[in-house]
Amino acid sequence: MTKEELENNYTYKVVCRVLMRQFPFITDISVSEEDMSKYKRSIFLNISVNPFVLGQMFGVRVASYVTRTLERGETYQSIYLSIMFGGSASNEMHELQELMRKVVKTTTQSSSIPHEMRVYDKEFNLGDFIAHPDTLPPDITTIPN
Repeated sequence: MTKEELENNYTYKVVCRVLMRQFPFITDISVSEEDMSKYKRSIFLNISVNPFVLGQMFGVRVASYVTRTLERGETYQSIYLSIMFGGSASNEMHELQELMRKVVKTTTQSSSIPHEMRVYDKEFNLGDFIAHPDTLPPDITTIPN
């Protein structure tokens, strides 16, 4: 399956829609062409997030190293959400990631997805969490907390 075939797949579209609806801090979901060919049994969903919205939801500050990276116009990427917050709220972020995994699994196994539209040869998994520079608030000094 190519990246283009996956992006046109009903199951992929449903998974993306459900995640973005249930988790309002998610701004985009993508897959890497390299990962598509590298991993034979997994599809890793790279989740773009707005860490400032997420931090506000949980009452924690985005780590200064993440903010500095975004201010330089660079993208920040991590496999763990908690790293974006310098380890604060690590339990909450771990639970949130687990909830996201469960949502992906439950959605892909839902009986509402027709059999002919499922992805049978690969399993959807969470990939990297990505914060883009455009998620920086206009006035960084007004971030709550």
